[in-house]
Amino acid sequence: MNAPLYHPSLFAEPEPPPPPPVVLRHYQTSAVAKIDAARAPGARLLCVAPTGAGKTTIFCALTVAELARGGKVLVIAHREELISQAYGRLITSGVPEHRVGVIKADGVIVHPLTKRRVNCARPLAPVQVASIDTLRNRPKPPGVTLVIVDECHRALAKSYRDVFDAYPQAVHVGFTATPYRGDGRGLGDVYRELLVVTTPKALMADGYLSEPRVFSHPKRADLSKVQTVAGDYDQEQLAEACDRRELVGSIVEHWHRHLEGVRTVAFSVNVAHAEHIAEEFRAAGIPAEALDGETHPEERAAILAR
Repeated sequence: MNAPLYHPSLFAEPEPPPPPPVVLRHYQTSAVAKIDAARAPGARLLCVAPTGAGKTTIFCALTVAELARGGKVLVIAHREELISQAYGRLITSGVPEHRVGVIKADGVIVHPLTKRRVNCARPLAPVQVASIDTLRNRPKPPGVTLVIVDECHRALAKSYRDVFDAYPQAVHVGFTATPYRGDGRGLGDVYRELLVVTTPKALMADGYLSEPRVFSHPKRADLSKVQTVAGDYDQEQLAEACDRRELVGSIVEHWHRHLEGVRTVAFSVNVAHAEHIAEEFRAAGIPAEALDGETHPEERAAILAR
């Protein structure tokens, strides 16, 4: 049974204090300035920045500026966490909550500040954060002047192209860390100008990212017989090669050796592989949980919080 929606009342728990205002880093300020300089009716700009660079912070600053001009903004994402993250960051960036709406099935999200399920559907709000899966089946919001696509390496799909066609005079800005699709195709069909916001090396030099330490192990998956499909490994064959007892067990062994007590994320080939990794950690007395694309949003949020 779904948890009831939260409705504030006279006897509700006090809301948590608002987080401190967002202060842009130097490269984020520069990116906003360059995007503003490139804006023109129908402009299509692709912004590339590594994970951890703060792409959400940049497009929230663009949204604040667009609202100040009297414009309307459509932010598009494809996952529950990205929608919730964008919604919360817009609020902490100074956009009043009543001016931000959500286009997503029933409009309900786990509120990023209160952690309660709330209905954030506000069709008349000048900023709409939309799930692409919902947006493709609904009338597009009218009067949009700025379209922002998060994880825009997906933008060659028809659902995104339909959005471009719906707003030919709007400014379109896409954000990604990987400006190409899994099949190797570039994004030149939908974006016309490229802006490299920063690089991992620069972020490490400035102290925003940790420099990675890489460990290897003699027990490795034999990929010699794994075929490739559209430039990537065949997922079924890759899972068979990687989801082996001697490999999964060695993850736990090396976690003990190098990361004892450190909160850790393990990436897997498929759902079964993720579950087996979690089972191995639990068998060793280490709390672990698996989540995937089909995990219910509330359970997903709870796992991530833990």
